[in-house]
Amino acid sequence: MSFFIRYIRNDLEGIYTAELLRGCLSMLLAVIFNELAAPNPANAYILIVGLYGLRSLYGATLLRRLGNILLSLLLLTGTLAVSLYFGQEKLYLPQLVFCITLCTGTVWALRKAPGFSGTIMFMSVFSVVNFGMGLIDHEHEILFPELFRSALLGSTAVFLAVLLIPAVKIHWCAVINLCFYHDLREFARTMTELGELNTFSEIDGKAKNRLLMLQSSLFNITSYVNDPLRKNRYLRLLNSLMLITYWPHGAGASEEHKKRITGIRKGFFEKLLGVLSARNPDRLRVLLKELDNFKNEISCLPRDPFCGGEMTSETAAAIREIAVLMKEKIGHD
Repeated sequence: MSFFIRYIRNDLEGIYTAELLRGCLSMLLAVIFNELAAPNPANAYILIVGLYGLRSLYGATLLRRLGNILLSLLLLTGTLAVSLYFGQEKLYLPQLVFCITLCTGTVWALRKAPGFSGTIMFMSVFSVVNFGMGLIDHEHEILFPELFRSALLGSTAVFLAVLLIPAVKIHWCAVINLCFYHDLREFARTMTELGELNTFSEIDGKAKNRLLMLQSSLFNITSYVNDPLRKNRYLRLLNSLMLITYWPHGAGASEEHKKRITGIRKGFFEKLLGVLSARNPDRLRVLLKELDNFKNEISCLPRDPFCGGEMTSETAAAIREIAVLMKEKIGHD
């Protein structure tokens, strides 16, 4: 599960996952077509063109995406034919000019037409690979009609993959909430392991880097939550969490004030870790009750003249948000 969450955290948009699934499906279909096709030296081009399923999709509609893929496949097939001819005829200079032109086009497209850059990059790579295949084809066993037939089968594999997985990106839906709770639990665990802290500067470098990484990850995950109500709850919770974590004692603060701030911070994160680590609904209800009792306890403390009770109010706000989120999780109103 931890590996799965780390994977999602690195592809919150779901673009690379969509490309991976589409590419795998395209290659699987290409392998099937290759096995079904009659033996021929040009059959390798079924697999070569099938690799194009790894490309990103561009276009607002499925029809536009299919049109872009069709144009790209035509250009790729033409590149394969030209480089094969140059290789079979040992035309080194034309191939050099052709390769330089494609490489230059790739750099230009990255700046001026990013959506088309992948197409030219594929053309650049396979022009070199196919030129080498032409060089070793001394008997000219690869015929151009067979090359085009194989390219057509490979293109069919790509088209079918796009039709079956037409989305540009995959939204993780409720799974993204698991990532949020995982990182929130790790944040609470780190703060609990640190124990009583007077200032953030007391934290050692490794723990400090981990806290900052988790903090950044939590806000990043929240930015990809589609439900506006849940997203606002996450943001309110994180804002309170950051204040609780980094609340300074301030110069000239009394020992009583320092003790109160440290006690609230320590108690909150210990109970938050318990809630987020609960394995079943019954245990979670018990821990939520303990968290609510903790909120009531700190609310009954005398008003702290140094911070005007803001630490207490923010902790209570964080507990309320956690309670709502956890009750939703276990199906409560």
